[in-house]
Amino acid sequence: RLSSTSATSDTYKVVVVGSGTAGLSVANQIFHRFAAAGKSLNAGDIAIVDSAEFHYYQPGWTLVGSGLRSKSTTREPLASLIPKHLTHISENVKTFTPESSSVTTASGRTLSYDALVVATGLQINWNGIQGLSQALVDSGSGVSSIYSYDTCDKVWNDIEGLRNGNAVFTQPAGVVKCAGGKHQLLIMWMALDRFKRTSRADKIKVNFYTGMPTMFSVKKYSDVLDVLRQERGVGGFFQHNLVSVDSANHKATFKKADGTTEEIDYTTLHVTPPMGPLDFLKNSPV
Repeated sequence: RLSSTSATSDTYKVVVVGSGTAGLSVANQIFHRFAAAGKSLNAGDIAIVDSAEFHYYQPGWTLVGSGLRSKSTTREPLASLIPKHLTHISENVKTFTPESSSVTTASGRTLSYDALVVATGLQINWNGIQGLSQALVDSGSGVSSIYSYDTCDKVWNDIEGLRNGNAVFTQPAGVVKCAGGKHQLLIMWMALDRFKRTSRADKIKVNFYTGMPTMFSVKKYSDVLDVLRQERGVGGFFQHNLVSVDSANHKATFKKADGTTEEIDYTTLHVTPPMGPLDFLKNSPV
């Protein structure tokens, strides 16, 4: 792999904020498409700004949670993935100033650009559900999530360890990463298949609790998914948004559309946590 480079100038043709799959892909595409059009950019004209040490292949966490992949294969040092024709600035952006076509990093460094790409993705708001963070680090809580490198392998451990009881899978109201991929449903289907293949399905009740009114935002696909859910014997509870987890007593509380709450018992609980924009973007001018 090619190593990353550092430029002495703080003026760039393109600044890409974020080094996830989107940020890395678009930075490379811009460079090569300019070259293909006969308008080659110089090495260092495009800067990727991100202080992350590692790049994570997040779709792979569904496979980790399904026992099909080791989580170590979903992580690579970020510097090893940035080719030499791109500049890597290992800092985080703190503020945007579009009127002067510049961004300022956490250290106070100003980066000027001709074009700006913001590819920071969504942040996971673990604290948006009371008791969730504590439950995820407790090996005996029965609570897991594929939405973190640190917790994705716990999902498989919980699936394999479950012999009977209630397996609950959740989805929050609002936006989530890769909503079209429905990873929260994929892991549920994978778990259900595993229960059936290991003769446990008749002893385990699988339920899907979602803060949304339907299985999916597009009616055509939502209707199909709901038929599959019913055919497979999965309970569906809509406009039930997870708000707290009592891992000591294996209880989960959901807020319903009418504002009331409902507490249920779980044996295992897979949580898709609430998500949203990064804090520094919420009130920014971009």
